[in-house]
Amino acid sequence: MSPSIILWDAKRRATHVFDDAGISITKTVLPPPLPRAPYDMEPPKKLKTVPPLAYFCIRALTPHADQLHHLQHTIPYNEDVVSALVPRKPAPLAAKNNHSQPFFTSIINPRLLATLAQVMHPLPKEFRDYDIPLSDAHLLSLQQVPSRENFCFVTLLALPYCKEVCDDTIGVIRHLNTLAALDIRGTTVGSYGLTVLVRTLSWSDDELQSRTGCWGLRILSLHSCTNIGNEALPILSKFPLLSSIGEFILFPFRTTTHPYCITRPPLHWLHATRRFSTSC
Repeated sequence: MSPSIILWDAKRRATHVFDDAGISITKTVLPPPLPRAPYDMEPPKKLKTVPPLAYFCIRALTPHADQLHHLQHTIPYNEDVVSALVPRKPAPLAAKNNHSQPFFTSIINPRLLATLAQVMHPLPKEFRDYDIPLSDAHLLSLQQVPSRENFCFVTLLALPYCKEVCDDTIGVIRHLNTLAALDIRGTTVGSYGLTVLVRTLSWSDDELQSRTGCWGLRILSLHSCTNIGNEALPILSKFPLLSSIGEFILFPFRTTTHPYCITRPPLHWLHATRRFSTSC
């Protein structure tokens, strides 16, 4: 299991004390344990009928969602297969047919969502919106999935007024290689933090020589970031595709009271990619 992305400003919680010898000691607070993911708390779905063979194939492929791009093959959408894998939202008492209800995608494993997006096309519109903690254990491994016309993981990250985002922590965003829009308005990030983010633009050392960092960043919201001034403009110019700085005007952001950061991704953003919006 890959490590998790944890936004935690330890310096903000640090205290300084002196021992009997007069030596200064810095005490820090570690982040609390991560909450269980919704898909870990959901009981296994009970099947009333024998599912198609493709159901078992997709179940077997799900733990390897970050490797499925090597298959280069998709199958047409099959409602019976998806219905066996993904539960539907509870139907009203007056409803006679539960199959008319939308899929309950918010409680499924992100690896299952990534698997379906890579092997089956087109998926229903319910799969365009999905909530996942930024600290999810599978988020980093799924960053290895190459972008496609109908799938990209992750392109939009929203951290408005998040107290954990600062110059010391913003560097963890470098792991989101497909990030296209970033909302850090109202945070304490300064020009140094932007410099840290720019320095993450690099090339991997492996044989593929793939790009690492936020090369695809196009939209950046810095509204109410009081630590950023005009000196940041030369820094921001180093993002090759950055074209908008300021308030987000394309997407409505949802604010939640969550101990960590929640991402919200639909499958299509600007008719091409999946977006994730994250808020603290």
